[in-house]
Amino acid sequence: GLKVNEEYTLKETVAPEGYTIATESTFVINVDGKVTTTGSSTIDSEGNVVLLVEDTKTKVVISKVDVVTGEELPGATIQILDSEGNVVDEWISTTEGHVIEGLKVNEEYTLKETVAPEGYDITTETTFIIDEYGNVTSTGSITRDSEGNFVLLVQDRRSPNEVPPPDNPNTADYFDLYLMLFKIFVLGLVSGSAYIYRLNKAQ
Repeated sequence: GLKVNEEYTLKETVAPEGYTIATESTFVINVDGKVTTTGSSTIDSEGNVVLLVEDTKTKVVISKVDVVTGEELPGATIQILDSEGNVVDEWISTTEGHVIEGLKVNEEYTLKETVAPEGYDITTETTFIIDEYGNVTSTGSITRDSEGNFVLLVQDRRSPNEVPPPDNPNTADYFDLYLMLFKIFVLGLVSGSAYIYRLNKAQ
């Protein structure tokens, strides 16, 4: 019963849990019943045009990196906790980012490191939220990969090296230094005296 030659908009207002809202599309039915659309469509077994509202699961990448070099750090244990503190995902970092799909939209999740790689300190917890369109905001650092996915960075700093106290000065070393300076002084004194003697004798 839709009007022919009129443009209609197909819009999703609420997506299923764990999915982002699909992009709007438009369609037109011509006088012959043919349907054209800016979105995806298919044909059913009876020959009817079926317009597809295609949803995508929420997706975020977690990357465990050195805060200075940006290199991936394997060996860290990382958790994602929901707004009630339940662990929804836990893994040990590798040399590649960790992908998680199907998180709820508009819920605040906590990104927590429980074990740091050897030689590094555990980083501060951060939180993030995925909105209904798949955009991610975070209290930590965030970037995008080559495929356009949001990447949350768990950045670790190296543990400060313990600096040993300076060694006590070796008195023998000082004695050798003073002795060398004394020899230089005596040599200079002798040379100077000889020069003055020769100069006076010449006159």
